[in-house]
Amino acid sequence: MSEPMWILIPISLLVLFLIMALRHDGARPPSPVAATDGDERLAGARQIYGVNALMDETAARHLGDGGVLREIDLLLPKGGGEPMRLYELMSPVGAATDVQLALREHYEAGLEAYRERRWKDAMGELWACLEIVPDDGPSRALLARTQRLSGEDPGPEWDGVWRQT
Repeated sequence: MSEPMWILIPISLLVLFLIMALRHDGARPPSPVAATDGDERLAGARQIYGVNALMDETAARHLGDGGVLREIDLLLPKGGGEPMRLYELMSPVGAATDVQLALREHYEAGLEAYRERRWKDAMGELWACLEIVPDDGPSRALLARTQRLSGEDPGPEWDGVWRQT
């Protein structure tokens, strides 16, 4: 792909997201990635996490520095395949609020602790997320999962990948 096309992809994703957000009359605009590529795996994950703009690692790489992202999870979709690293587009570059940046910082620390089986630390960071944004879907989902896993040993084969059922 030529150099100008790589520049247009992130810009087109942001423009599409903004147009869809402005034209959508519901409370949550649809995900630009799920809407443009019809990927049912992303649509299902979007419902799990309650995220407006969810994308996989490929789309996140294409976006580059065009937006503020937070990694949400590593998910193995229904039907198997390879795990997908999921990202939320929080805002265009330069438009992120202090609240969004603090949320991302605590969530990243919680996700890291979760993957390292440091359940108490993960729960502390995720509770901090919910103090910042009480209705944050990813924080709620990961906190519930962390609470469940802290009460049971996931076993030595556990790799931190969430398997969608």
